[in-house]
Amino acid sequence: MKKWQIAFIDEHGQQLNLEIDAESRPDKDEAARHVRAYYRPVLEKADLNDFDNRAAEPAAKALKDMNAMEIVSVTQVD
Repeated sequence: MKKWQIAFIDEHGQQLNLEIDAESRPDKDEAARHVRAYYRPVLEKADLNDFDNRAAEPAAKALKDMNAMEIVSVTQVD
């Protein structure tokens, strides 16, 4: 399993990082789901994603629109 660092901007404009384990590089939407699950666990359990099947990268869009958080990058950690 490889380690990946997800860099994102939080609702205060600060860049934060979250490290995850995954076999392959998560795409932007998968990274958004990891960030939301870690930083907003209550929202992850609730089905608040009205963008499913209506928008490209629905989790990333919901994270940005509902939580003012945006994925910046996903890089492998050595």
